[in-house]
Order: sequence, then C-alpha cells, then structure tokens
Amino acid sequence: MNEVRRVDPARSRIILVGVEAYTDAAIPDEPAIANNITDLTEVLTDPGLGAFDPGHLLVAPAGAGVEQVGNLLIAAADEAEDLLLFYYAGHGFPTRSRAELYLSLAGTGIDRPAFTALPFDAVRDVFLGSAARSRVVILDCCYSGKAIGPILGDTDVLEPLDIAGTYTLTASPATRPASAALPGERHTAFTGRLLELLRAGNPDAGPDLSLGDIYRYMRARLRADGLPEPQQRGTATGDQLALTPNPAYSKGKPATGRNSAHRKTMVRRSVQPAPLPKDLRATLGHQHPKIRAAAVEVLAEWLDDPDLRRVRAARDELRKIAESDRPDVADVARAALRPRPVSASGRVRAAPGRAATHTAGVLSPGIPTATDHTTDTTTETIMDTAELLARQISVSLSRAETLAAIAKAVAEYDERRAARLVAEAALIAGTVQDPPTRAELLVKIAAAVPPGDPDRAGSLVGEAEEIALAVPDESAKGWALAAVAEALSANAPNRAEGIARRIVDSFSRVSALVKVASVTAANDPARASRLLAQAEAIAHESIEESAHVQALTMVATALAASDPQRAAGLIDEAERIAEAMTDAESKGLALAEIVQAAAASDPDRAETVAASIARPQSKAWALTMLAEELAANHPDRAGTIAYNITDPQLRARALATFAGALAATDPDEAETVAYTIAAESWRARALAMVAEALIPADPDHAARLVGDAARIGHALPASESKAWALTEIAGVRRRLGL
Repeated sequence: MNEVRRVDPARSRIILVGVEAYTDAAIPDEPAIANNITDLTEVLTDPGLGAFDPGHLLVAPAGAGVEQVGNLLIAAADEAEDLLLFYYAGHGFPTRSRAELYLSLAGTGIDRPAFTALPFDAVRDVFLGSAARSRVVILDCCYSGKAIGPILGDTDVLEPLDIAGTYTLTASPATRPASAALPGERHTAFTGRLLELLRAGNPDAGPDLSLGDIYRYMRARLRADGLPEPQQRGTATGDQLALTPNPAYSKGKPATGRNSAHRKTMVRRSVQPAPLPKDLRATLGHQHPKIRAAAVEVLAEWLDDPDLRRVRAARDELRKIAESDRPDVADVARAALRPRPVSASGRVRAAPGRAATHTAGVLSPGIPTATDHTTDTTTETIMDTAELLARQISVSLSRAETLAAIAKAVAEYDERRAARLVAEAALIAGTVQDPPTRAELLVKIAAAVPPGDPDRAGSLVGEAEEIALAVPDESAKGWALAAVAEALSANAPNRAEGIARRIVDSFSRVSALVKVASVTAANDPARASRLLAQAEAIAHESIEESAHVQALTMVATALAASDPQRAAGLIDEAERIAEAMTDAESKGLALAEIVQAAAASDPDRAETVAASIARPQSKAWALTMLAEELAANHPDRAGTIAYNITDPQLRARALATFAGALAATDPDEAETVAYTIAAESWRARALAMVAEALIPADPDHAARLVGDAARIGHALPASESKAWALTEIAGVRRRLGL
C-alpha cells in the first residue's frame, strides 16, 4: 500500500472557477457558488490547513469568458511543478450526443455551448501538457461524471492520463445532475460537505487527508444525506495525494478502519434505533409509486418522534430512498429530510409535499377516519374513536402497539373488549416479517392481556421466545430475548434468569440481567444483587465504546437506589469513555445516556453533563430525560430545564410531565403550564395528567380539565398520536366516573 504524500504548496498552482450568475435567463443563477469560492480560498490558503500561497491560487473573475479561464489554466499549468489543481462549480451541459461535457461560464448561451462554454476537452489538453507531478480536477456541476466517463474513457485518452498522480473527483455521475445549495445551506451540497471535511477533518483518517480519504468520506456523507454520490478516477498513487492535514487526527491513535458490519452494530447500539419493520420495507418496495410514497410519509413522521431510536432508523432509510427511488418518491423523502421551519407557536411546520394533518403515522387510504370536529365526549365514544384510529394506522407494528395500549387501558373495566383487542393485535403481529421485531411486539401485547387470563399472556411470551431463539444474528436475538426475560421475571424468575444468562451478545446480556434484577428486586433482593453484580462485571469489559457507555449506565441506574456510591463509580467510568469519543454524534448520545443515569442520584452532575453536549438534538433529549426524572421531587427545577429545551416536541413532552407532577402541590400553576404547551397533542395529555392528579381533592376541577383535554384531543388530526392521547384521556374520565 502506497503512503500518503503531502503536496508542496510552494511548487503548486490552483485554479478556482465558480459561476454564480448568467447572462442567459434560461440558465438558473446559483448565488451559493460565490461562497464556495470565498471559503475554499480561505481554507486552502489558511496556514494551518492548505497553506498554499495566495499568489499561487488563481480565481477566475466574475464574468470571465472562455479565453480568460483558458489563460489562467495555461499559466498555472506552465508554473506548477508539484500539484496542478482545477476546481469548477457551475452548470455542466452534456452535448446532444452525450459524449462530451461543457462547463458553463457567465456568458454561456444555453443554445450554443460549443461557442460560449468551456469544453472539458480543453481542460484535459492543458493537463496533458503540464509538467506538474500531480494533477487534480474537482468538478461540482451537473453531469460532471462525464469528465471520467466517455471523455476520459476513450482508449487514446486514458493511456496518457493514466499516469502517476492523475486524479478526477466529480460531484455526480455522468447521467445525473448534481445538487445545488439546499435550503438554509451556505454552499452547494457537494462543496459545502467538502469544506466541512477540510475544516473539521475525519477521525477515521490519518494525519493527512488524502484524495482517497476525501472521496470515501464524501461518498458516504452524500449518500447518507440522500444526495447524488460523487465519482472518482485516479491511479494507485493519485488517491494517496494529500492536499491538507487532518484536523481531527489524534496523534498515536490509528484510524479505526471499522468494517460495515461493525459500523452497523455501532449505530444500532449507540442509538438503539427501533428496527424498521419488514412489512414497512415491503411497502417501500411496492410496485406502485403512490403506495411507496405513503410509506415514505410514515418514515417522515418518525423524524418528529421524541425517541431518537425511531429518528435514526427513519433518517437512514429516507436517505436511501432519496438517492435510489424514482423522482416523485425520492422528492417526498428529500422534502422530509430537509430542516423544517418552526412557526411562532413553536410547532414544526409540515415539510413541502407532506400533509399538514399528519403528525405521527399515516392512515390507510380508503378507510373512513374519525372526524376532527367530534363533540360527543363520553368515555365510550372517546375510546371507540381511539380504537378506530388505531385500526387505520397503515404500519402493522404501530397498529398492533396502539391496539395493545388501548387493550391495557380498558382491561380494568372491560376484560372482553381488552381480550378482543389483544387477539387482534396478536394477529397483526403475525404479519410482521422481521422476527426480532415480531418477538418484541408479542411481549408488548402479552403485557396488555387482562389479569384474568395468565395462560394467554404466557402463551404469547412463549411464542416470542421461540421466535427469538431462531434469530441467527446474536445481537438482534439478544435484544429480543432480553424483552422475553423481563416479561417472565415476575412469575418465572428462574426461567427469566436462565434466558438472560444464555444470551451470547455481551451488551444484550447486560440489558437482560439488569431488567430481570429490576423486576425481582422487591421480592428477591438477593437475586437482584447477584444479577447486578454479574451485569456490572460484563459492563466493565470493553464491548465497544458507545455500547460500553450504555452498559455501564444501565447498571448504574439499577444500582442508584441501593448503592449510590457504586453507581457513581460506574457513571464516572462511563463519562471518561464518552469524553474520549471523537465522533460527535456518538459522543452526544453517550453523554445523554449518562445524564439519564445520573439524574436521580446527582442532578447537578446530570445538568452539567447535559450542558456540555454539543449536538442540539442529543442535548435536547438529555435535558428531557433530566426534566422528567426531576419532575416528581424537584418540579421547579424540572420546569426551568423544560422551558430551556430547544426541540419543540421534546419541550412539550417535558412540560407535560412537569405539569402533571406540579399538580399535586400547585394545581393552578400546573394548569397554566399545560395550557401554554404549543403542541396540541401534548397539551391534551398534560391537561389529562393534571386532571388525574386533581381527582381526589377537586373532582369538579378535574372534570373540567379532562373535558378540555377531550375537546383538544378530538380536534387533533387523525393520527397515531391522537389515538394515544384519546386513550389516556378516556382513562382519566373513567377514573372520574364519567
């Protein structure tokens, strides 16, 4: 393997050509390109980054024509001894024969590119005549892949270009347009991400960023963002050429070189994403585009979920769809991935192309929906509406989970209805094709079985165990078996412990042992203590840095009440591991886990750690967990934290918990907090929480509040979140005797 070679800035020449505006009205302007040139110049001439002499970096003036750009190219090619680099950003036009690429300039006429645009053949000829040791072309334009396709692909051209040091990097394939600046971004998509890499570096690369490092990073990043993937052509030595040092390189720490399977495991463990159901995958692959687009809408709603696991799963899949599906479906995915503005009320506005009435889950087409103007607020009507909404959820997993939640809510007063809903949810679970997901779903459904039918609950858990044991992937199998062990802990602790001990995956085994210990602690403290000791021993192992943190915090949380000093030691160890992480997203999520673990026993420390998290979403999640943990015993502090959460949905969730806890001591203030929550579904749930707290002392006040909650709940758009809100509201009404 060839070693990376740093270029000599003093013996190198760079030409930057960026075209932001055109005289031909038929060619769209791209103002962001001016920022591309300005910021590339800054980075490449920065003494700590590119360190190129400003006099050796030539920028084509605005309005430059073919002759001016050609003169710059020729002058740079004559002077360059080490590196000759040509960067272009603008519009690329293929010829009608699709055999050549023209680079548009300010005066280019769309109907006469051969006479007014710069043919890439001319750039190629200048490069062939240069004595520079290394030659690099970077094209950020539509159809730029043609520069390494037919243009450089003919035999008579490839032979002279395929010499040591020749390298071409393009923003898109030969048959696809590149992405311009996305809404809210300062640069074009390709160059903006290139600049981010040059400025921040890549912790997985060596001390210098080679062209190969740049290509691999850009390919993964653009693919993840749902954008056209870059293309490259270079020799065995060309991609070993380094333009700049790597700012993220840590001396003495080699690049990780993790393979794709390891990365997949790391992502799953660091975020604990909800697995994407196989039935949803099947819908995404349906032959009819409209059905695929509806499934994309389901994923889009997951992006608004306060659970980061669902957010991560949805984001990954949407990015693939944005890149690979047909344009009308891909556009829906891209619209979902774009940042959405927040209205003055604090609500996230629907993304373009998304129905404003959807808030969490897509209802199946052609099924009558509950009307939003319902005024009949009897408890039975509310529960009927919730049940109807649940049946309209198009995704099997969500539909079964919601029906099970309704069954659990009605089990205390209507066992027949609960049993019917459980049976329906179990039938739906049978259609979920992913075995680990189906097993965990059956465990959830078993928890909703009425108390009078323990055999039915046991049968569902047994079925889940059989499914989980047949899963070949040890990590997925472990997570499913951990859920089974937890479900068995109360009535069959020996069996639960045996299942937990037999789990092969270390991280999943820690999870299972902690779950069994937590359930058995009250009746069998000796067993719980022994299981936690075993979990702690495994957690101290270096499983994998993000999973290591989670394992330690799991055990710390379980030990917090019985052995706070030991729990604090585990949190110390977890924090040291998290602080050493170089990946910002993994570090933020790990610190959020630490905040949650420390919240109960050391809220000051938890708040300090939360404040140190750099990524906004991870910080918002951590603060939400902290506020919810503090709500019961420190409501004022919880409220202060909740109001400072930047994410609107997470802030609404934290404020709802705060309002519910505050109701016991200050019902008037709790009511005020509930009414000021911007997100209507959380406002309705908050009012129901406050009402429930008021039932013993002031049932009339509670009835008024739950009536308001019901009216708000009925006015919500038909969605999964509406079904959950109405289920909670109906439960409070039932306890009030309404």
